[in-house]
Amino acid sequence: MEHIAIKENNNVSTQSNFLPLLILTILTILMSFLRKYKPFNSWIVSRVNQMISPETMTNDQYYIITNTFKMVHGPTNGSLSHNRQLFPLNGLYNALLNLNEYGVRSKRQNSIILQRALSLNSEFKSQLKDIEYFDKLNDVDLAVVENNITVKKIVESTLTRLVDDNQSVLREGDNYDSAIFEQVKMVCEPLGYTIQAGNTVQLKRKKEPTMNSLLSKSSNQARVVESLQHLVRDYSKEYEIELNPLLDYVTSQMDDLYTNFQDDKVLILVPGPGVGRIPFELAKKYPKCQVESIELSNLMYLLNEFALTHQEDITIRPFAQYFSSQLDSGDQLREFNVPLSCIRKLPNLNIRHGDFRNISINEKYDRIVIVTVYFIDTAENILEYIDTMEKLTKFAHTKQINWINIGPLKYGTKPNVQLTFNELTKLLAIRNWKMKHVVINNDGNKLNGYLTDYKSLYQGYYGTVAFHTEYID
Repeated sequence: MEHIAIKENNNVSTQSNFLPLLILTILTILMSFLRKYKPFNSWIVSRVNQMISPETMTNDQYYIITNTFKMVHGPTNGSLSHNRQLFPLNGLYNALLNLNEYGVRSKRQNSIILQRALSLNSEFKSQLKDIEYFDKLNDVDLAVVENNITVKKIVESTLTRLVDDNQSVLREGDNYDSAIFEQVKMVCEPLGYTIQAGNTVQLKRKKEPTMNSLLSKSSNQARVVESLQHLVRDYSKEYEIELNPLLDYVTSQMDDLYTNFQDDKVLILVPGPGVGRIPFELAKKYPKCQVESIELSNLMYLLNEFALTHQEDITIRPFAQYFSSQLDSGDQLREFNVPLSCIRKLPNLNIRHGDFRNISINEKYDRIVIVTVYFIDTAENILEYIDTMEKLTKFAHTKQINWINIGPLKYGTKPNVQLTFNELTKLLAIRNWKMKHVVINNDGNKLNGYLTDYKSLYQGYYGTVAFHTEYID
């Protein structure tokens, strides 16, 4: 009987050992199948995104005070404070996430182009090899790696400022704020960084994303590539051909004003500055004026901050992923130096994040000058832009606004109103604006390039309307 009992126990033991192995085998086969099943992969990505998304951050919404990276607990009523421009923390996170995915996503896109070529028959592939087509694709990968070095600098610089500007509440002590500490940590970790509590909190790198990284569904890499091109356009010497005509017109009109009110307290307001070269040059040329910019795009705002604070030259290959209209791969892959070592944040320059239509000014000025460059056609309703400008007279002792504009009238997404220039001038006259100067630049010699690849077969140019008008309430 004891022998039989032992045998039964052995059978039970064998069955108990076999069952986990069977379950593991079934799960392995199932996971192998699901990995190739796109709906399942999409579901996994969405679940991970939900877990790391800023929308899942605990406690209240958090904001960053623009022109610094100091964090504050957001208003509980959902409205932004009117005495300071606040940048939502989730906006910063999403912009950094887009930047952080540049290397992985760009390589994936290039691998698709490679696979298409490899799907051809052996004769065609041999001919492509003979003309070094595959070498070019490899060189594009290398260019992406080089661009990604700059992108990583932008991400790390932003996170470093986020940590450094909040040291008083992140480090252990009387002002320590555990909630803000956790929010900063939650922003850093999905980007490959972490922070640790202590007397001094420092940013530390954890890991690099890989080709197999789970990526966000909402990433807009076209905007990332465009933002890198804007750094080249605004700050490289080669693109002064695009920027100088714009600056020349603005400063020619400003010079006339400046001679008349150089002893006045003057605000120069620049909405939609992109990555910030125009307001920087105005602040440098007119040091007695306060210059403020306000940018709606999260990416552009972050790159503007980076340009003003990095203080080291960077390099970018802005056209590396543009395969069409190229004469030569060397042109496609060419590198531009961006000399940020000579750019710095000036004491009379304040950059804000936000919607120009919600702009608020904290103090009164003798005069206010609004400078718009490639801006007015971004409006869904251009009348709202004009209305916002007119309301700024309450912040001017003279009740006067000067508006200097140069740019095209190529209206963007879903505009409610699309005015011709003649209609715009009539509208301004009806609203008591007085034109002081007008120039139409629409012939071949005066067209203005915009992020143009001057060595490609396709080159984009705009005719511009330049005017200086004055409004007195």
